[in-house]
Amino acid sequence: MKHILRSLKQNRYKITGGLGGLLMALLLIFAWPLLLIIFLVIIGVFLGGVFDAGRRVGIFLDHLFSLKKKTPNKKASRKSPNKKTSQKSSQKTPKDDKID
Repeated sequence: MKHILRSLKQNRYKITGGLGGLLMALLLIFAWPLLLIIFLVIIGVFLGGVFDAGRRVGIFLDHLFSLKKKTPNKKASRKSPNKKTSQKSSQKTPKDDKID
């Protein structure tokens, strides 16, 4: 009896590792769908974080480059002060409807 206890005491990490390995093997054999689901959920969360960070970078770049596009040249953006004449020229007159 002392010999067995001494042997268990000297080799307790080997025994613990063997039992842990047996437990992992049983989990892989019988519960692999559950482990696969957990693994895929973790991968999905990780990829979601990566895509979210990429989206934020994209939004920042869109904002950065849209600021350059939205600043118009002041000389080019002035409109003609006489808007009424440009509107009149685009309106139809009764003379345009007659056919000669």
